[in-house]
Amino acid sequence: MNNTKGINRISDTVPEGVYTQNQQVRGYIHSITPLGYRVCFDDKYFGLLYKDEISGEYELNQKVDVYIKKVREDFKVDLSVQKVGYIESSKDVRTKILEALKKSNGVLRLSDKSSPELIFNELGMSKKKFKDGIGSLYREKVIVIYDDRVELKKDS
Repeated sequence: MNNTKGINRISDTVPEGVYTQNQQVRGYIHSITPLGYRVCFDDKYFGLLYKDEISGEYELNQKVDVYIKKVREDFKVDLSVQKVGYIESSKDVRTKILEALKKSNGVLRLSDKSSPELIFNELGMSKKKFKDGIGSLYREKVIVIYDDRVELKKDS
């Protein structure tokens, strides 16, 4: 239903009990909002895919397979590109950051103050995932975080 003729039949809310967390749904990017992408899924409902939780960008009408992140109390739907609680994600992010550090002689000219676009262009991940990844590596004393860069510790 990518036309505007039947758009009034698409609801901003879902019926109670029909969708559950981590349920996969298929849809398309309907519109772009300041918060993220408005996705029409199952040709009946709208949900929101938050920009700060994804890496990359989507185009209008692009087909997407997404997961129900949460059905809110107002029955609006938050969506995610991966299942909630996906454990391997943080391990993958840390591995990607470490590989990038090793390829660039132990220095990444990125920090938590870098733009989401720059982080995505350099590492192919969202700023949120990058910040989570460097936070984890910092707590493990593998890296040192500066205002304008991240460096591998000398003894790593």
